[in-house]
Amino acid sequence: MSAATELAAKITTTAYKTRDDVVPYYRVAIAFADPEFDWTVVNKAIIERWSLDALGYIKHKAWTALPEPEFTKPTLPEDD
Repeated sequence: MSAATELAAKITTTAYKTRDDVVPYYRVAIAFADPEFDWTVVNKAIIERWSLDALGYIKHKAWTALPEPEFTKPTLPEDD
């Protein structure tokens, strides 16, 4: 079973009782999922369980909870 299918199954079988229960798992999927992660399956499960607005809510909370990337200012080589 793929990670996306497993997450969708937990959403549809009420392993997660509220939208907020899904947020941490959605956040982990955003941060660590491989390019083959099937977001369609997960998003469809959320919409079927709750609503399209719930999907937006979960996405917003998951994305805003992600840590800011650390950027370092590039240094230019010194002129000789």
